[in-house]
Amino acid sequence: MVVNPLAHLSKLNADVDVRRKRRNLPAEQFAQLIEATRKNGDVYGMSAADRVMLCLTAAYTGLRASELASLTPACTPKAKAFPETTPKR
Repeated sequence: MVVNPLAHLSKLNADVDVRRKRRNLPAEQFAQLIEATRKNGDVYGMSAADRVMLCLTAAYTGLRASELASLTPACTPKAKAFPETTPKR
């Protein structure tokens, strides 16, 4: 049985939270972002490949920068059929 680790969270209403206008990035722009990241070389002590993985992880998980920064290899159990991450809060 797979347990949803986010089940206890409630959705935020993006219409009420107007601090930032949120939108989906069109697929073409997302591809351009990934390609530019790949071509840009090392930045902030991270290789281009690591930054591409960071961008993909952020895009597909919705984790915030501080949550992404807290991830370590220990956050991802290797023996699970459906891997999950547990950021520090």
